[in-house]
Amino acid sequence: MEQTYLLSLIRALNHEEQSSLMLFLQSPYFNYGANRERVILLYDYLLDQNVTMRTKEELYSLIFPDTPLVAGKFDKLMSELSSLIRKFLLTEHYLDENNAFTKALEWAVILRKRGLENRYTQAISQVEKILDENAVESVEAYHHTFQLAYEKHDVESINNQLKGDLYIPEALASLDTYYLASRLELQNLLLLQQKRTRIELPEHLTLSYPDFILRETWENRILLVISAKINEQLNAESPSTEAFQEILALLQKHDQQIAPLPLQNFYAYLRSFCGLLLNQGNDSFMPVLHDIQRDNLERGYLFLNGRLSPSAYLSVARIAIRVGKSSWALEFIENYKTLLITEEDAENFYRFTKAECLFALTQYEEALEILPPSFSNMIYLTNCKRLEIKLYYELNSDLLSYKIDAFKMFISRASKKVLADSVRETESNFVNLLQQIVQCPPRDTDKVDRIIRRIQGKNIIGDREWLLEKAQQLR
Repeated sequence: MEQTYLLSLIRALNHEEQSSLMLFLQSPYFNYGANRERVILLYDYLLDQNVTMRTKEELYSLIFPDTPLVAGKFDKLMSELSSLIRKFLLTEHYLDENNAFTKALEWAVILRKRGLENRYTQAISQVEKILDENAVESVEAYHHTFQLAYEKHDVESINNQLKGDLYIPEALASLDTYYLASRLELQNLLLLQQKRTRIELPEHLTLSYPDFILRETWENRILLVISAKINEQLNAESPSTEAFQEILALLQKHDQQIAPLPLQNFYAYLRSFCGLLLNQGNDSFMPVLHDIQRDNLERGYLFLNGRLSPSAYLSVARIAIRVGKSSWALEFIENYKTLLITEEDAENFYRFTKAECLFALTQYEEALEILPPSFSNMIYLTNCKRLEIKLYYELNSDLLSYKIDAFKMFISRASKKVLADSVRETESNFVNLLQQIVQCPPRDTDKVDRIIRRIQGKNIIGDREWLLEKAQQLR
């Protein structure tokens, strides 16, 4: 049986969910159709991992024995089971303990609409208690505060005695807070994306937080304060070191007041700011970024669903190497190699990252042995080929000139679809200037100085510091 939507749904369930779904299907309250027993039987067959070896016709004969094949009958049964799985997952989601606030508030509304006023008052007290017990700041928490305020306004509107403010000021204040937090969150993501790729933003999206929101609405809420400061830095031409240190200090001081997800996102912005500051030549931020990465690694902030992206894996190792922590980097590479988020090229990502670390430790032959010969990811493939050339240079290999020519040919033949112009320029500048270094006679000071000036004059070039070091050695 081919991989259908239904089969994909079932495969997406964990073992506990698959068992719970069977109980769900056996309940006549949820599964009450004429095909109730056949739906359960179909689900039981589809739980078998080898079900893909069966055809639809075979499954049909098992579920409808001694019944001639009827076009569409089996598909209708599959559709019915898909609908029940959808209902099951929505029920599970709603009943999840993380949904306690929504369940409590909606239960209070149900009690109110049925005229059980005393019970309603008790239920609202329970809603307020849930908010108080989870007194960490997040966009979701602000939304919950607004929902509760709007419910109180709704009640006062129904019982309007033509006096009082109907709880409108409180509802508006909580709406302002929720709106501002949501807007800053989205706008900051958009501004960060703009720094990574070309995006033309409409003018209204570059505006700062609205003037109509009173300062006292947000200045005592640390989530909004930090979001606003990040927004200011993302709108600036380049982040300032003072602002970076201020945001870092605020996070370290108030990390217990901020919910885990926004705190994780704030640290992601700090790591991005560090990268931008390093690109501006502020090398003093290299140890700062290393410390943040190690801290975030321990807290789990670098992970996505318990896995580590190849880019984060490589970044942590590279920064550690650049601050002289190559032994720590090697230990990190080994400890986290099984947690890489990608299935494709996972072994190659590990081998390439380890080869970079071995290169930093001057273990050139070991690095060359472990360096992967190929990569499906084009960016990492060019990085891999560049590292290979550096290794041949350090080993003073006779094969170096052949490797340089092969790399030049690879760059020129790679299409624009697979190799961006910026990457092409980065690699071309590297290999051309390395060739000049190789061909430069030792102690030819004038020629060496010209090569150094050319390296320094390139805005985009791979391994600039290493090239400068090799050029300086010619003196």
